[in-house]
Amino acid sequence: MVRPTPIRFDHRVLEEIDQPSLSRGFTYFRQGRVSDIQIEPDGMGLLAAVQGSEPDPYEVDIAVTKGRRGYGLEGFCTCPMAYNCKHVAAALHAVLTAPAPRSVAPSGPRPAATIPPTSEAALTSWLAGLGPAADSGGPADGADTADHVRYLLLPHPSTINRRALTR
Repeated sequence: MVRPTPIRFDHRVLEEIDQPSLSRGFTYFRQGRVSDIQIEPDGMGLLAAVQGSEPDPYEVDIAVTKGRRGYGLEGFCTCPMAYNCKHVAAALHAVLTAPAPRSVAPSGPRPAATIPPTSEAALTSWLAGLGPAADSGGPADGADTADHVRYLLLPHPSTINRRALTR
């Protein structure tokens, strides 16, 4: 999930939620119960839907303030608890774990670091040439030695150790 607007707060805002709600909220987040996230234009608030025990998801409205002693949190929810509940915690976990927004590249020539698009036929042909290259210890007949594979590895949100981040 890519945020169109960057949030302007960090994991320290979670200190405003009691530990049981924080823990249950993280479980809800890991279970994929958070949806329809909308970050406020100033990056200090958000709206989200969190699926709870009722058939319809709960609506969450969160406002964050920054003061001299850290963050203030006002998390309202349509659940019976209504304030800074596990649904608020789940929504915060979702936005704090989402990848940072990417800037839009200016039009014009691509920078050298960008991976150019590849047709399926070209990729299939290149992959077919890997077998002979691997067997011989070198490139296949006339294969371009400049070809390579690039991988972008991102951690899955459920594998991030939140406690390590708060230390």
